[in-house]
Amino acid sequence: DLTIGQNLGAMNGEYLKINFDGKELNGNGYEGITVGDAQRLQLVNISLNKFSTENSGAVVNNAGELKIENAVIKNNTAKEYGGAIYNSGVAKIVDTSFIDNKASKDGGAIYNDGGKIEIVASSKNIVFSGNTIDNNDTARDNASAPVPNDITMSNNGDKIAEITFNGPKSITLNGGIKAEGIINKNGTGNLVLNSNNSQFTGDVHYNDGTTTLVQGAQYFSAAN
Repeated sequence: DLTIGQNLGAMNGEYLKINFDGKELNGNGYEGITVGDAQRLQLVNISLNKFSTENSGAVVNNAGELKIENAVIKNNTAKEYGGAIYNSGVAKIVDTSFIDNKASKDGGAIYNDGGKIEIVASSKNIVFSGNTIDNNDTARDNASAPVPNDITMSNNGDKIAEITFNGPKSITLNGGIKAEGIINKNGTGNLVLNSNNSQFTGDVHYNDGTTTLVQGAQYFSAAN
């Protein structure tokens, strides 16, 4: 359990950068990293697996500034929100896929709580696959099989949750995105929407590139 706080963090406004050189970091069921307010962390070339938390954000709970580049984040579990990442700060995620993460409440892979996230497919395609949440349509104790969900967005007071999909490569959401806030589609790449996205009721801004709705998938119930 690593906390990036006042005693460990960025010097002179720079990011604390850790390059794992393609190695795997296995959480063995423990909590991951907490990035405190005003702190900056950058993780590069890493596989982050099998972290678990009784709270939110099994791999990273971010209230500061987070960058993740060239990673695979898989098989992580949160009992609350954000199977892999809980974000209430600013996060930039580059060339990173999310596989088989689970949250008991919302945000199978990512829960964005009034924060800002940019997901960039720069040099490789990004895939969200196998990420789930518990079925919210039934009582928790009698929940049926988990339902697909990649990203859940939630506004927090006057802080509007915002996510931007960017880059020249494709980003595929096999579990869908839900709730509220703002979605921006930038870059020349393709955003591929699978599963049920109809529970997203915020604003969607298409600025560049293409968006593909897979046959049988459901589109946003967006305000615009």
